[in-house]
Amino acid sequence: MAEVIPQHLIEGKIFAIRGEKVMLDADLSALYSLPTKALSQDSAIRTGSLMILCSN
Repeated sequence: MAEVIPQHLIEGKIFAIRGEKVMLDADLSALYSLPTKALSQDSAIRTGSLMILCSN
């Protein structure tokens, strides 16, 4: 079973930029234990109300 990450740690990695909730791809990949490259294949990935900013 996967480890549960405390909510306050996730919320601390979400930023509001121009009214949009964003998370850096490096932070998201760390949460899911994936290489950043796996998330960076598109310049921006939209998942629900959260946009992930990719650093490529």
